Amino acid sequence: MPTKKTSKKTSKKAASTKSETGPALQSAIYNAGFSWTAGPTPISELSAQEQVAHLGLVVSDAELKATAKAIQAAESMKSFSAAFAAPPPSVDWRNKGGNWTTPVKDQQSCGSCVSFATCGTLEARLNIACNNANMDVDLSEAHLFFCGCGNCCGNGWNFAPALDFCKNTGVGLESSFPYTPGDKPCKPGVPIYVKISNWTSVLPIVDRKNTLATKGPMVAGMAVFADFSSYTSGVYRHVSGALRGYHAISVVGYDDAQQCWICKNSWNTTWGEAGYFRIGYGECGIDT
Repeated sequence: MPTKKTSKKTSKKAASTKSETGPALQSAIYNAGFSWTAGPTPISELSAQEQVAHLGLVVSDAELKATAKAIQAAESMKSFSAAFAAPPPSVDWRNKGGNWTTPVKDQQSCGSCVSFATCGTLEARLNIACNNANMDVDLSEAHLFFCGCGNCCGNGWNFAPALDFCKNTGVGLESSFPYTPGDKPCKPGVPIYVKISNWTSVLPIVDRKNTLATKGPMVAGMAVFADFSSYTSGVYRHVSGALRGYHAISVVGYDDAQQCWICKNSWNTTWGEAGYFRIGYGECGIDT
């Protein structure tokens, strides 16, 4: 999934009404020919303003358009390139000879999703790199977010500076700087536990699948509409509701049979499929 740098704040103009979770939404899902299930969730019960506070990826229209063009160009070049290894039809790092992901966390009412998506991805990659599915290092989202971005709960962040922080400074452990929602100063002297050597945007879909299959989870972004807060299970496809804003998540797999990406969220295990969700290919800008 391409990582995108941003300047546009999440949708602060959203109304203060709660998300629609009743029979009307489920009927709309059915009428659209989709198969996901909606219902009351801890997120759908919040006001629109509170839902926006659970996002935090900011992206400009110009950047979205530029990324879409870059992906289109990369896909075109891929079609003319030499034969490449076809990725497997499905991958799920929660069940790939073990569960290589780490426990789902809760960003709560702070726009720190980029930090949670990045740390969750790094934690899984550490398990994979060390060939130990049970190592489960607990990285500090607070260190990455409040030292890398600053007082950004109300503004959000972007992948590029977050990953640059992981490369240039590194990230400490949760025990060294525990996360609580709300702006706070950077804690000095946090011991660095891990650094990354580099990062890159992966554009063609086949390359994303091969990267997921061979290297592990990736960070990604998506647009979030009101109906997403009511997701409880199935392959999500947008049906109704206003744009709430943009959100960062960790992609842990995919399934060609279901035509979906498998993603780890940061809204606690009480939302979605125990904190995870499946989203259709191309939905909500996840592939652009």
